[in-house]
Amino acid sequence: MQSSNRTFISNDTDLPEGTHFKDLDNDLDYFEGTWKWQRNDSIVLFYKKKEEVYDSDYNQCEDYLVGEYKFRVGNTVI
Repeated sequence: MQSSNRTFISNDTDLPEGTHFKDLDNDLDYFEGTWKWQRNDSIVLFYKKKEEVYDSDYNQCEDYLVGEYKFRVGNTVI
């Protein structure tokens, strides 16, 4: 299947060992950082980009986001 200039592969078994899922267009950079939503409650999301993370199960590397969150109701962090 092909959409615009990107090719999608159906599953990981179609890929050769040593494949690197690289964020070529730096799309992940737009999501990196701190994101906050606030009303009576608040949610804070923290995202950090990790590059060339090795997966020994598939002998492949990939770039991805790692995140944490904080959920607060009033003054109580849940």
